[in-house]
Amino acid sequence: MSSHSSSQSQDSYSPNVTSAEVVELFSLVRSASVIRPSDLIERLDARIEEIAQREGHSKGGIIAQVQDAEKVTLLHVAAQHQREEVLEYYFLDTTFTNETNLRRCLLNAKTISNDGPIHLAARAHDTRFIRALVDRGVQIDSRGFFGCTALHFVTRKTASLSALWDLYGLGASLDVQNMSGQTPLHLAVMDGNVAVVGTLLQMGADAAIRNAGDLTPGVLARNLPDGEVLRLFVERNLPH
Repeated sequence: MSSHSSSQSQDSYSPNVTSAEVVELFSLVRSASVIRPSDLIERLDARIEEIAQREGHSKGGIIAQVQDAEKVTLLHVAAQHQREEVLEYYFLDTTFTNETNLRRCLLNAKTISNDGPIHLAARAHDTRFIRALVDRGVQIDSRGFFGCTALHFVTRKTASLSALWDLYGLGASLDVQNMSGQTPLHLAVMDGNVAVVGTLLQMGADAAIRNAGDLTPGVLARNLPDGEVLRLFVERNLPH
């Protein structure tokens, strides 16, 4: 064996985290609702440390390999299940030692469907998790599935007005268009959600933007069986 290969550093290869270990770690986070946050982190860290010692690699390097076939990572699962303590674990001094760039990549890691942790947190309307990600450098308007931002996901049928205001306060753009040209306002109109449409208009959403079908939100409102959404555009003298 050459001296080059025998002196191979821990950063020059990918450690082996088995699929069974990925399932185990994901299950631990998913079952966290019955575990105290401190106990979850203690158990999670102990298991990751055990794998790191076996593989002769850093804990950060092990965490980077914890993903399934859909490229779902530990942080994606934490975002889905509102486990903000897992995100905090990523920022302990002993977790990512001299691996700031690796940690940054994981905060923005995308699944096969192009969703980052911020998008899964948005689907769960977990604005605390979203805020924690943004505070640590994740872009509030980053694109996820089908080009949607966190605000697109938060405006859907089960939308929380407080969540909308939280994202607005974090600087979320009201007028980003997804791959079909839909803004959050278009989606809220399509869902017939009067409260969300009214709130977005109050925030200053642009009612003149056309989607890929050349339709403004107000024109979409004309197709709804209930006239309440359309009335919001008529009363404000907006395109309809």
